[in-house]
Amino acid sequence: MPLKEIGFSLGLSIDSSALASRSINTITPSGCFNTDISGLVRVINAQSIEFESVSILGSGATARSILIALEAFDFPGPVTIYRRNESRDELLPKSGRFAIETRSLVDFASADLKEDHLVVSTLPSTNQGVVSEGLRGFKGTFVDFSYAPWPSTLAKIVSGTVISGLPILVSQAVDQAALFSGLEFDRDDVYREILSSTVRSMAATE
Repeated sequence: MPLKEIGFSLGLSIDSSALASRSINTITPSGCFNTDISGLVRVINAQSIEFESVSILGSGATARSILIALEAFDFPGPVTIYRRNESRDELLPKSGRFAIETRSLVDFASADLKEDHLVVSTLPSTNQGVVSEGLRGFKGTFVDFSYAPWPSTLAKIVSGTVISGLPILVSQAVDQAALFSGLEFDRDDVYREILSSTVRSMAATE
């Protein structure tokens, strides 16, 4: 970040998920990949998150990865993307699984968010103030790709389940380790162990 589109200019093979999301975060001699997608899927499954509709804050490369990741789950939708401007709407992947709506970021303040709603933020912590009123007291599930500083502006005001970007960072890194090494191992077990040890290490330094 913010070079997730540069990999397309390198002339390497591109994994289907990276191609679908138009976003690359992992480059190896054998090709280009997007582990943000598999990383988020693993976190949602590990946390047993259930949802009926989704809002995504932001419309860049990470938001496109989220849309592809959501294809792995059975929910009625819709997915609403709140963004600053519509200039990148044409880059958003289409889905045959759920409806995708786009709205201005300022409209999020009046969004009707239920407890079975999932909100995923791709906004840097420094830019979250513009949507804070829309999440004040929110009782659903909030996933924030930001992990430093933590808690983020939005994480502080959500009343429901809050998941930081740290589990996603660890999860996608496990997939990167497999891609870099060429080794096969139980990625879910390794994810749980590394996340647990990371959380313990962070707590010890506080």
